[in-house]
This record gives sequence, C-alpha cells and structure tokens, in this order.
Amino acid sequence: MLTLSGYSSSDRSGAVSPSTHTQSLTSSMEQSYRGRSKSSASSYSFGHARRMVPWLVAAMLFVLLLTSLWGFTQASSSEIAPSAPDEMSITVTSGDTLWSIAATYNISDDIREGVFWLKKRNGLASTSIDPGDKLIIPLIN
Repeated sequence: MLTLSGYSSSDRSGAVSPSTHTQSLTSSMEQSYRGRSKSSASSYSFGHARRMVPWLVAAMLFVLLLTSLWGFTQASSSEIAPSAPDEMSITVTSGDTLWSIAATYNISDDIREGVFWLKKRNGLASTSIDPGDKLIIPLIN
C-alpha cells in the first residue's frame, strides 16, 4: 500500500515505515481521547462560560447606568438662560457660521475665543448651526 510519503510498509525491510509510524500515532491519539469522558471536556468549556455570565451582565448594567446618568447631566447643562437686557438675540441666516457671527459682532479680539463663547452661551455641542436657529450674542467683560 502506498502512503503520502511514497513508501509502502513493505518497501523497507526491518525498518519502521512512515505509514506505520503515522498509524501508531493516530491510534495512540484515539486511545487518549477515548480515555477522557465527554462530560469533563464539555464541562470545562461551558463551566468557564457559566462563570463569566454574571460578570458580563454586571458590566453591561454598569455601562447602562453610566450612559443614562451621562444623558441626564447633558440634558440639564443644555438649558439656556434667557437673554439679558444687554444681550442681543439673532436668527441664523443661510451662509452664517459661528466664525462669521463672532467676527461680525466682535465678541472677542480672537475669533476662536468668540466662537467658544457663542457655543458656551447657546449650549451648543458642536459648531454646526442651521438657518432659522436663534442665537444669543454673549457680552464679554
């Protein structure tokens, strides 16, 4: 019989052929596998997963709690105080940006600082504004 290595068991007299060696390795592996019970092999993999489930559930609940608290703090900090008598209120038109508004109303000597104060006074998370938005021009002392 020819094996993958090209030798048959009768090609070499007195020597162990590669096919015989492979067969003995295979049979010893099968015997060692049969010696273990299936329940012990499966209990290891599932036992480890069962111990991790409570930790995963606790971690997910912790993340859920943190995100819900973060949402409440964001909602309370986004309340905008009404404009003071000295402050001006404008309506954003097409083509307006926070930079152009900060430059037009001379909020600060540095336009970047003016954009910062516009965002802070109006509770904006980003610099994007849309036509029709109402903005309060802050007074900087």
